[in-house]
Amino acid sequence: MDEDLQAIKKRLETKLRENSHELKEFSRERTEQMAREMKSEIGRLDMRMSGLERLIWNRLLVFAAGVFLGLAMAAIGLMLLSV
Repeated sequence: MDEDLQAIKKRLETKLRENSHELKEFSRERTEQMAREMKSEIGRLDMRMSGLERLIWNRLLVFAAGVFLGLAMAAIGLMLLSV
């Protein structure tokens, strides 16, 4: 009877170790997959941010060129009126 209990206990311990190892392996794989997904998402966000930065700079340069052109035309207009 005692030997049967010891055998059952050993089988349960072995099964527990195997399941623990499988769980660790599953957790490691899942963690690696999540890390890859996060890196991919960060890469996509970086691309979007650089696209937005480029758009903002383009708009800012167009605005500055418009201001400069407007001031130049106003100065020419004032010079023509004063003549």
